[in-house]
Amino acid sequence: MKCSLGPVIAVFLIGLLLTSCRRDSTGENQRGEDPSRPAGWIEKAPEEVGLDAAPLANLRRRLHDTPSENVHSVLIVKGEALVFEEYMSGRDDNWGDDLGWIRFERDTLHDLRSSTKSIVGALMGIAINDGAIPGVDASIVDLFPKRAIPDAGRKRPIQLRHMLSMSAGLEWNETITYADPQNSEIRMVVSGDPISYVLAQKPIAPAGLVFNYNSGLTELLASAVTEATGISTEEFARNRLFKPLGITQYEWRKHSNGLPSAASGLRLRPYDLAKFAYLFMHDGRWHGQQIVPEWWVHESLQSHVVAHRVFGSGADVGFGYGYQWWIPKFEAQGKPVIAAMTWGNGGQCAFVFPELDLIVVLTAGNYNQFDKDALLLPHRLVAEYVLPAAGVRGATVSVNFK
Repeated sequence: MKCSLGPVIAVFLIGLLLTSCRRDSTGENQRGEDPSRPAGWIEKAPEEVGLDAAPLANLRRRLHDTPSENVHSVLIVKGEALVFEEYMSGRDDNWGDDLGWIRFERDTLHDLRSSTKSIVGALMGIAINDGAIPGVDASIVDLFPKRAIPDAGRKRPIQLRHMLSMSAGLEWNETITYADPQNSEIRMVVSGDPISYVLAQKPIAPAGLVFNYNSGLTELLASAVTEATGISTEEFARNRLFKPLGITQYEWRKHSNGLPSAASGLRLRPYDLAKFAYLFMHDGRWHGQQIVPEWWVHESLQSHVVAHRVFGSGADVGFGYGYQWWIPKFEAQGKPVIAAMTWGNGGQCAFVFPELDLIVVLTAGNYNQFDKDALLLPHRLVAEYVLPAAGVRGATVSVNFK
């Protein structure tokens, strides 16, 4: 991991990044959810749904006894019920804006950072199911018919499936720290025109062969949905995802040209992130309504490529990667524990364990900390406390870390 900037340059870069972005928010005045469906979670005690309460009590003590870990929230859903909901206090950011010391509560919005990508992936699945986009075989060139794409002939083999699985083969370096101005996401943001910037990148590897973490591809996904539907990313998300889930409070940071940051700019309540995760546990349905297509859920949670390099760190984790979802490697007593997760810078995660009917949401303030302890803290908390509560003893997360 490269980290060569001095403090003055770093401050300048952060200032440049923030002045190129704007904040957009939606509140209680834009509800619109179906009143016949519950907007919130049923709440039960862990033992009422067959969980062992003792490991979760230990987790609660750990969260409050180690404030240096800067975990902000942990929520656990078992079946249809919210069985654990704990909020702490700590330092936080809003997409780089220092918020200072925050006492978190249920209605406190939190950065999702790259967990935003999983939500954008769901929007793409909805658009394909609507017929607005022909399918994952569509070429990147055909997704943007109104744009002059440099070197379009060499880029035509790049398909939507490669964009979704971060294997497009475009030149992109997001393995160095985000404090380095050579980081490709930073260069994209300060360019003022993220879509043109990403489309201009050179093809350097055959599409579909090599995973390369690329936030720019998620920006393209959101833009492709807008191109195909004529509806802005935020409006599409609000009408097709947020309203059906009863999500009324959110912010979506915008680039300087007015487009939402599809890769990292969404802020939600952890309470609502759990609803989104529930869709991918239950074949895209929420209280009987099909919101995300069932086939898309299955494709998204299937590993399409092995992901070696992790955002901003250069770490070789060896996880699988689906369609904007990570496939982590949990093991217990020599057997895999099937899981998928959203994963954002700083510790923003939603884990789903389909065989256990279990969801775990964590938020934290460990932004740009990519050492092994900070990067894998959410995974360790799940393995050490949550999985034992579900009867899975001796769980570990298997990684190759450099």
